[in-house]
Amino acid sequence: MKFARIILANLMRKKVRLLLTIGSFAVALFLFAFLSVVNDAFQRGADVAGADRLVIINRTSIINPIPLSYRDKILRIPGVKIITHNNWFGAIYKDEKNFFPQFVIDPENQRQVFPELIVPDDQWNTFVKDRQGAIVGARTAERFGWKIGDRVPLMVTIWGTGNWEFNIDGIYHGKRPQDDETQFWLQWDYFQEHVPAGSRAKSAGTFFAWTAPTMPSASPKPSTPNSRTLPTKPRRKRNPPLPPAGSSSSATSNS
Repeated sequence: MKFARIILANLMRKKVRLLLTIGSFAVALFLFAFLSVVNDAFQRGADVAGADRLVIINRTSIINPIPLSYRDKILRIPGVKIITHNNWFGAIYKDEKNFFPQFVIDPENQRQVFPELIVPDDQWNTFVKDRQGAIVGARTAERFGWKIGDRVPLMVTIWGTGNWEFNIDGIYHGKRPQDDETQFWLQWDYFQEHVPAGSRAKSAGTFFAWTAPTMPSASPKPSTPNSRTLPTKPRRKRNPPLPPAGSSSSATSNS
């Protein structure tokens, strides 16, 4: 500690240099945090999409919606079997610091397109029958101490004003460690009933399509006597080799 006064004296001797040093550290930390968030966002997109799942968003920006009429067009794409859609809800729970992703989902096909997010059948059936029902991820439920049967108010910020209340009907878990267990799902019908007229309720934020699995290429089968084969060109017979010159002359003399 005997050098503390000397260190402080040198630090404060040139205040501009001290401010620049602190500023450079602050900018470096900010860039590191920002790029980490960007990298995580790209990694989550790769986890959601895959060989058997397509993510369809507006080509302008992810915040721009897609008309619901595109649903039938996407279903006509060869290989697409099931499709669902999600809308960003963007409400606040008590305080703006309590952020967690909230999506308006299509209950009909949500579980078929996202089979890795597991909801027990009894909880899902209760959710489907309850217009004010909600399904919440295990991490978010643990964070706020929610349990099945709780009533949760959310203050809307995009789709009007005031509080919308929801019943926690189920809690989902992910099969894999990287699965997102922070989401909050509410029903599309309840959303349509309460969203103000003239808003973007006739559009979907994102479409998710479940595609047919890629079939492995069939290996060629061995030919059988009954199989049809292409005719082959007959091979020419090779002439036998000529005998040596010495053997021919000796045979003539003996005769």
